[in-house]
Amino acid sequence: MSTPELLSRQAAAERLAQQLPDKNAEQWALFLRNNANTARQAFYRLPVERIGRSSFYREGELSKFIEFEKARQIGTLKLSGRAAQALQAFGIGQKGGSTKGRQWKGGSANLINEGESITVQAIINEPLTVFVMTPAEAIEFGRDLIETGQAAQRISGQRG
Repeated sequence: MSTPELLSRQAAAERLAQQLPDKNAEQWALFLRNNANTARQAFYRLPVERIGRSSFYREGELSKFIEFEKARQIGTLKLSGRAAQALQAFGIGQKGGSTKGRQWKGGSANLINEGESITVQAIINEPLTVFVMTPAEAIEFGRDLIETGQAAQRISGQRG
């Protein structure tokens, strides 16, 4: 029975740089170091073998990660849960979307009076989304928008 070959962090980084050239070996080495730190969030945790103070990676595990990363980069990886929601919310990969968010296309607010129950309806034009809020939630959201807009104006004025 043969023992699987272990690659040092540097050798693993060089292999990743060969197979995934969007980053160089130094950048991949930093990725591997950060990925091995269990206190940090990771979208894909590569198993690491520790021998003394050194970290080593199994060839097969690197191959699995390379296939995962290639699929992620070309968009064939089907995301689900919060990752898919985040891409949808920001509009990433869609016209008008970016990593900062969607371009604002307007909206409106309406009062909904249903007898004893009065709510506020907020409508976002694109993508069409409708929210319902209590009057207190609407006031709080409005204050947040005003405060953030005023802060942005102050900062812009200081740079201007």
